[in-house]
Amino acid sequence: MEIYLIFTLLKYIAEKNKRNTNLYPMQYQPLVSILIPVYNMESFIEEALDSALNQRYKNCEIILVDNHSTDNTLKVLEKYQSHPNLVIYKNTTNIGMLRNWNTCLSYAKGEYIKFLNADDVLHADVISKYVDIMQKNPGLSLITSSYTTFGSEEKTYTPPVTFGLIKGTEAILKSIASFNWIGSPTQVMFKRSDLTVGNFNIASNLWADWELWFKLLLIGDIYVIEESLTKFRVHSGQTSRDFDDGKTEVQTLNFIKSLTHYEPFHFCLPFLLDTIKRKQYELYEFGMSQFRRRNGKVARLLIKESGSKYVSFFLVKYIYMKIKKFV
Repeated sequence: MEIYLIFTLLKYIAEKNKRNTNLYPMQYQPLVSILIPVYNMESFIEEALDSALNQRYKNCEIILVDNHSTDNTLKVLEKYQSHPNLVIYKNTTNIGMLRNWNTCLSYAKGEYIKFLNADDVLHADVISKYVDIMQKNPGLSLITSSYTTFGSEEKTYTPPVTFGLIKGTEAILKSIASFNWIGSPTQVMFKRSDLTVGNFNIASNLWADWELWFKLLLIGDIYVIEESLTKFRVHSGQTSRDFDDGKTEVQTLNFIKSLTHYEPFHFCLPFLLDTIKRKQYELYEFGMSQFRRRNGKVARLLIKESGSKYVSFFLVKYIYMKIKKFV
């Protein structure tokens, strides 16, 4: 009788523990830091924050750092201040986007880091799926997935690579050859212990995240999930949409040039140099197309940055056309 009671009790405890594993049974559920940098996002922050709070993976700390918002963002956040998993920090001055990203990192205590831009949204299972893959692949430094845009554009973007495990250096080459398919901070997760490579480089401007992903890929591999697990909002107020005048192309070229100055990237130096030549040619062609559309300011920028030997010819032709206009 006693043996039967003990067996029944053990069975009850096992069933209870099974129900409390949050649908994702693991021997160890590491702490994940969800970091939300915020500036003037009163219209979007509630949806973003709810997506972090509603993760099915529960061992998360949510750290929100407001970069001295001047709208009603802080008022929207008032109803969340008592949430046990959420800590809200407020900068006394605006320290810039990248410095605020690094400030978020300075507060993190989790084994894994998951950024969430304040205008984006996380799928309810993204943390659990990312953590599960990270634990099964200890050599990973990064994990990413497909994502879906919403807002003024609705489309699913799938990385142009083979899904699953990709060697870090191979991922660097594939990304240089195309674009930053690895994604924005909202799309990726990485280990806090790997930040020995450094934080976001505040001098990198547009491609600070891309640069950090490359540094992480020098010390580990990446796993790419085909499923769309994050939503990237497209709207007029985004920093990433301030470069529609040709500056994106120039920034990309300058970023690739900067890699040639770092010895760790010399493993692909010939490839970098070939890519620079190709992008310089693309800049020149883009500049000439802008010239034909009589967009002289953008054309001059693009052709100058291309380093083309035809720059002098372009300038002479441009001046000639200006003189002809007034003759």
